[in-house]
Amino acid sequence: MVMLEKKLQNDVVNTGKDDIVYVNKDGSRLSPEIAKLIRDSGYQLSDVALMLIEAVAAELGNPDSFTARHKINEISKSFPYHHRTLANRDSLGTGPKEHINIGKYKFYRNLSILEMLCKDLCK
Repeated sequence: MVMLEKKLQNDVVNTGKDDIVYVNKDGSRLSPEIAKLIRDSGYQLSDVALMLIEAVAAELGNPDSFTARHKINEISKSFPYHHRTLANRDSLGTGPKEHINIGKYKFYRNLSILEMLCKDLCK
């Protein structure tokens, strides 16, 4: 049995399993990790914001892997911030929460980058 309900201007499809699939109006789907992030945090995002998050998530790949701060604009062309903006936000304490330092380079967890992006786009 498939139940449909409206949430965040998108269709939420409950397949009877533990996962909930967010289906955008254009038919594209958010990954389960991103859907869980949006659902659990209560972000109110527009359709354009969801499309941007989906594009960045697709370019970054696995949400549990790490991306180098200095390479983020080469890896994700859709990411709206310059890598130096992330460095400035780190110094202010408003950047992505989860990171590791290897030498002089900083690596962010992809899910943490997407969480920061969701927080910024819901304002």
